[in-house]
Amino acid sequence: MGNLTYYGANKLLDHVLKVTPFTRPTHLYVALCTADPGKTATGSTITEPTDPDYARQIVDDWDTASGRATANSEPIAFPEASEDWDNPVTHWALCDAADGGNALAFGALPEAKQPDAGDDLGADAGEFDVSINTGGMSTYLANALLDHLFAGTPYTPPTNLYVCLLTSSATDSDAGSDLAEPGENYARELNNAWDAASSGVSHNTALVDFGQANEYGWGAISYFALSDDPDVGEGNVLSYGSFAATKTIGNSDVAKIPAGQVAISLD
Repeated sequence: MGNLTYYGANKLLDHVLKVTPFTRPTHLYVALCTADPGKTATGSTITEPTDPDYARQIVDDWDTASGRATANSEPIAFPEASEDWDNPVTHWALCDAADGGNALAFGALPEAKQPDAGDDLGADAGEFDVSINTGGMSTYLANALLDHLFAGTPYTPPTNLYVCLLTSSATDSDAGSDLAEPGENYARELNNAWDAASSGVSHNTALVDFGQANEYGWGAISYFALSDDPDVGEGNVLSYGSFAATKTIGNSDVAKIPAGQVAISLD
């Protein structure tokens, strides 16, 4: 199963968190690699075959994401090998240019291939698959972002993003109605200020102030979620996580999250 590079993850995070809009490149190109590209790969650092007839191939047809994953929906043919290849092809990378450019995703081939002169190289539908790991990002958003990048179905970020306080952790499948949020005198807080993503993670740029709890307090707060709706019990969960330490919000306590304490990740 393939994964996003840090470049691909950062671009999608910056898009959904309203830092910098990102649109799918005009074409997506699959490159064959003789070594694992890794998350830090670029279109210039991946190790590709040296055969003079080798070339990256356009792969613009992808399945609609389901279960946090997508794959190429059509077979792909590479040029016939003009010479014996010195090294086996073990991995692939998805780039935004026919040469150089940026690497968006990468993965391992089902089995290594070492062509001889005259061999045809090809890939079946479904051979290049990309997924977003479970935990931290909702399945709703994972599928939407995969479709934004691969299937050509644009995802429009919400007008506003809201941080939620939770008394128990969210799950990948939760909607806004499933979140365990505090009761009286509590409201989700708008926060559209996020750092530019780095290594697949972004943090809140500014303090998030939830104000003062009522006389009953809000209990032990260990978790957070990000929603696209201001109303408790409504909307979609976009991401979720835990705080470094539990904070009990008692009678008349003020609940604040310092800058940098809400981490939104995409892996």
